[in-house]
Amino acid sequence: MVPSRVALISAYFWPERLGCAAPISDVARYLKRNVGNLDVFAAVPHYPSKRAAINWDLVANDELRDTPIVRAWVFDRSGGGFGIRLLNDWLFAAQACAASVLMGSDWEAVMLLAPPALTIPWVRIAKPRTRLVAAVYDIESTLACETGIVPGKFSLFLNAFEGWCLNRADAILVLTPQMKRTLESIGVKRPISVVPIWPSIEGGEPEKKKHSNTLMYAGGLARRHGSHVLPELWRQLQVNLPGSRLIIQGEESQFAETKKALQEVGGEVTFRPTVPRDLLAQTLAESDLQLVLVLDSASNSSIPSKAITSLAAGIPFLTNAPLTSALADLALTSGGGHVVSGGTPQALAEAATNLLGAPDILRNMGISGGAYVRRAHSRNELLQQYFDLLLGVSLLE
Repeated sequence: MVPSRVALISAYFWPERLGCAAPISDVARYLKRNVGNLDVFAAVPHYPSKRAAINWDLVANDELRDTPIVRAWVFDRSGGGFGIRLLNDWLFAAQACAASVLMGSDWEAVMLLAPPALTIPWVRIAKPRTRLVAAVYDIESTLACETGIVPGKFSLFLNAFEGWCLNRADAILVLTPQMKRTLESIGVKRPISVVPIWPSIEGGEPEKKKHSNTLMYAGGLARRHGSHVLPELWRQLQVNLPGSRLIIQGEESQFAETKKALQEVGGEVTFRPTVPRDLLAQTLAESDLQLVLVLDSASNSSIPSKAITSLAAGIPFLTNAPLTSALADLALTSGGGHVVSGGTPQALAEAATNLLGAPDILRNMGISGGAYVRRAHSRNELLQQYFDLLLGVSLLE
């Protein structure tokens, strides 16, 4: 039975442009169409900074523009480190609890999307008998320790705390089998369903285009993305393939240090901001090969959605992901990615050289990868699985 009113709670939400805000906003649109009475509680747009967060085109044209949204106040996270993030988590959780009391008298189910872990028990206190479904896009405790944000000696405490918080939900959703195993290893006992992420664009057959020896890196440049290898990779690629091009597409605030290092290397490097969703496929298609980097130790705690979006655009990708990771699984299963597991900048540059030197192989990879994404990452089919979980339908085999 479809509930008469549901709530969506997330720290990241429309009209933010980056990170998990796009798929979370897709979930909101789906719930709005299928339930009608939807309450949204979200933080003020703040990622990657309050200045860069809002996509004004979406504000004017998006179907969510008429949805009542109650906003939590949080600090601008771009100017601070772990301390600001931790403070924001506490602020958001406390305000989410208050909103659950003040707004949620008739909530029949609540979906918490990429929530700070602390939010789950606070909402549970406010809504003890309401069904709570938590969608985990990043495993916060393991990422914090594996990327060096907090010292490793705190890992056992952080893991246990996140596990305890997640066990306050009725059901949990993750993006990959590897994430499910990681959550189980930190003590999560609640039912965990694996529902993959979908691309940010509607996929289609890739158009024929002129090969231009262009490598692109699109998205965030945080440490967990392994971006520290970019300057040396680019230096080596210019030696191997003179005349090659590199495009870095993202928010300036996220790649300032990398930009300086790449400029010192020289060559034809283009830096440009994130583009609106409706232009993403077009800009991705300017490249022949996408670069999707990860930090080995963080590869089982999340998956870069840009790899799936790249395949949807018909553009293959090169990655250094470990062979046991979900990203490597995607590359090999789809046929649209090439894996240099744990690759050094030199090894990645050699692989990029070989791939860029074989345009027919790249095109076939793009066709194979695009077909796989259309088959296995259909947005509407995956959104229906979110909805099923909210209704209490088990997705577990």
